[in-house]
Amino acid sequence: MYKYYLERLSPFKLGQVNTLLNLIKAISNILSNLARKILTSMNLLGTIVNDKISKIVESKSEEKQRKLVEYAFIAHKVLIGFFLTILYFLTM
Repeated sequence: MYKYYLERLSPFKLGQVNTLLNLIKAISNILSNLARKILTSMNLLGTIVNDKISKIVESKSEEKQRKLVEYAFIAHKVLIGFFLTILYFLTM
């Protein structure tokens, strides 16, 4: 589909169109792989953080446990927002 539009609407020749399409595909693959790596690292980081938080929380009193869990929840949401922002700007 891109090839049709590039051939009809652009001043590029056929060889240049194929080169341009290959460049677009390569950039798309790079961004896709980077997004996959970011999501994998986000999941790994979330697992590590949850493990550390649970160890810290278990040793505290009940009221402090509640506060720590609230703070951890907020931090987790901020972390997810940060990674989603990175993904958004990478795919723009």
